Amino acid sequence: MVWFGTNYQLVEDVSPKKSLVICTLLAVPTSLIAFYATKIAYDQLETAWAVKLFGFSIGYLVFPVLTWVFLHETPFNLKTITSVVLAFLIICIQVLVPDSY
Repeated sequence: MVWFGTNYQLVEDVSPKKSLVICTLLAVPTSLIAFYATKIAYDQLETAWAVKLFGFSIGYLVFPVLTWVFLHETPFNLKTITSVVLAFLIICIQVLVPDSY
């Protein structure tokens, strides 16, 4: 939802007015989902840092796919592939490695 709210304006043949309407319509549902997702993730991961890093990494896994599909920008270059692998590793670390207090 965040991708469409911010990047839909860049899609070819989409009017600025239409993309602004979509951005506005998605703002409240996106915020509500983020609000409740943060609570659920915090209950599971138990630290705000883990929630932040997990959310960032999920977003980075989704962004290249949506950008490839809608903007026709290839994710198949060294920089993007490396970043996606790192995002996946961050998710694995946050989910699988226990915190040591």
